[in-house]
Amino acid sequence: MVDSTNAIDDSAANAMPSRRRGLVLAGACLAGGLAISVLLFATGPVAEPETVEQPVWPVTTLRVTPGIEQQRQLVFGAVTARAEATLASEVQGKIEAILVREGDRVAAGTRVLTVDPVEQQYESAKRQAEVQRRSADLEAARAELVFLRSQRTDQAARLAAANAKLERHEQLRERRLISQGLLDDVRAQTADVRIDVQSHEQKLTQAPLRVRAAEADLAVAQAAASQAQLRLDKLALTAPFDAVVLSVDVAPGAQVPPGQALLTLADVTSYEVRLPVAPSAMPAYQRAAQQQRAGESILPIKATSDLGYRFTFDRLASRVRPGQSQVNAIFRFDAADSTALPALASTQQLIVSLPPVSNAVAVPESAIYDGERIYVVEENVLAVVPIERLGEQIHPATGERLLLVRSASLEDGARVVTTRLPRPLPGLPVRDLSAGESSRVLVQQPEMDSPIVTGQTIVPARLPVPATQSVVPATAMQHRDNRRTMAPTQTPTQAPKKQTKASVPTSRSAYGMI
Repeated sequence: MVDSTNAIDDSAANAMPSRRRGLVLAGACLAGGLAISVLLFATGPVAEPETVEQPVWPVTTLRVTPGIEQQRQLVFGAVTARAEATLASEVQGKIEAILVREGDRVAAGTRVLTVDPVEQQYESAKRQAEVQRRSADLEAARAELVFLRSQRTDQAARLAAANAKLERHEQLRERRLISQGLLDDVRAQTADVRIDVQSHEQKLTQAPLRVRAAEADLAVAQAAASQAQLRLDKLALTAPFDAVVLSVDVAPGAQVPPGQALLTLADVTSYEVRLPVAPSAMPAYQRAAQQQRAGESILPIKATSDLGYRFTFDRLASRVRPGQSQVNAIFRFDAADSTALPALASTQQLIVSLPPVSNAVAVPESAIYDGERIYVVEENVLAVVPIERLGEQIHPATGERLLLVRSASLEDGARVVTTRLPRPLPGLPVRDLSAGESSRVLVQQPEMDSPIVTGQTIVPARLPVPATQSVVPATAMQHRDNRRTMAPTQTPTQAPKKQTKASVPTSRSAYGMI
């Protein structure tokens, strides 16, 4: 019993050192493995950061400097005339001669057409004869009035003598020196004299009336003669103002009734054109109209057509015409400055020169987005600039339509992007073709899995993203035995084993394996 117990104690004592030696050996192996791993990591190849070629947009720019810019607008308008006259004959007659043609320009008072005057000459001669007859009647009435007035004294003396004779015979009869018959004869003679005197007085009273009646008849005859002469004179039609012949509606030899239209003329000083007013230009027109009404001396608003016709702003229309959405500015034609006239109802292409604006720049329409912002190139990326639209301008050499804008953020020499970009974003990398800069922007990729910032988009370095906006990460693992490198990860838009220009290789990380 004692021997067996001792044997167990000896075997247990022998097993304890063996287990201890195994643990020590295992710890030594583990430490050696760790040391080897550390050595491998320390002596292995280091993953160097690679440069990432980030896609850029090639753009053209325009260097601008804010300053005073002349507003010029390209507009279209129809030519009209305020004053047109249709000439017609007041009498029936035959067209004798047409002295103008359609399109001729004539001065006021110029004879343009004549009607055969023979028939009207006969009528005029008849009226003149009537005037002479009425004039003779007037002279006779005046002579009779003079005669009656001259006889008035004699008639009075005759009546007084007759009354005196009657009075003597009545006295003689009272004395019975004469017969009653003789007295009756004297009384009859006195009555006849009294009747003659009364008749003379009546004629004398009516004589002035006959003179006035004769004067009236003469005036009527003279008016008729004047009317006949006026008609005779109107057989030769003349231009009532400086005009252009719009139409000739008859031919020589035609018999025309009174009132038939013969020619149509337009006053050259009434030529005007109506142009639509853009909202940005309305304040300039309103100021000009107000200053004109006040009689102030201003620099007029001018317009010149592509054919060289010149117009000057005259007034604003009082209402919007049916079918239009803008008020019209009415420009009068400067007839004195032109030897030719624009065709009425023709559409003219005009460049309107408005007052200049300050602190403005002229940019093409493609540079403006949503009417409120433009983009400039700053350090090869886009920067947004809010703007205020002021008006328009026409490039004097190319005829290109430019827009005038103003912004407090624009500095001298700013490069405004003129290329129309589909989705511009602040911070978007661009290549300025106008400046000849590099076509790509080189960006250092972070060594770790930190996000990559491109424009306004932040993406993780190890997530596949659209190739046109961000870089594509790929992981390369290097083995200790064969040093094999794995292929880069492809984006969803990339075909396997094929890398487009938009795809960008990323940094590689080396991992050691036990």
